[in-house]
Amino acid sequence: MASGAQRPACSAPDEQSPAAASRSYLALADGLSTMGRDNLATAADHLEDAADEAAPEHANRLREQADGLSRLADRDTGPDHGRLARITHVLDELSGELDGDAKAHVEMAKDHVEAYRETVEGV
Repeated sequence: MASGAQRPACSAPDEQSPAAASRSYLALADGLSTMGRDNLATAADHLEDAADEAAPEHANRLREQADGLSRLADRDTGPDHGRLARITHVLDELSGELDGDAKAHVEMAKDHVEAYRETVEGV
């Protein structure tokens, strides 16, 4: 290069390296994982709201489901498709037994569980 000439601008070396690509993928995967856990936590919140609106005979079952979803949201690894299918089946049963705001909250919880399920690999 001639004296006084500037080097051409180029991208940072990390942008093209396999290590940088790996870091980007891991950050994306962690972001998806976080979004998934957010869906489970939101589903749990909706079930708590449903329990507040429901008759006492349903409130305990709704709170148990909410607690279970909260625990799953806090785990390092999420539930598999089988577990999620069982959860959505229980939510369908509960929805059929409820009406009004309680039913609407259970249906919203189910929507969030299904949104999480779309991020789970497999089946």
